[in-house]
Amino acid sequence: LLYHTFCGTCHGDTAVSGGVLPDLRYSAALRDDDLFQKIVHDGILTPKGMVAFGSLLNPQSIELVRAYVTHRVNESVAEQRAR
Repeated sequence: LLYHTFCGTCHGDTAVSGGVLPDLRYSAALRDDDLFQKIVHDGILTPKGMVAFGSLLNPQSIELVRAYVTHRVNESVAEQRAR
């Protein structure tokens, strides 16, 4: 629910980008919890257009978002293997 509320509009409803904005499934930040927090909470990518969510989401909520996107990565890999 957090992903869909705060991220889905820009990064795709199921963490699959439509191509305009980055597809988070391929983000190196997924493998680095500190970097993910700095991006989403602190806004280190604000100059590149990524909104900071620190005023709306606490670090635990941001970690839940990261876990959801990681889950979607795993599902995508499984779907590719099944083909």
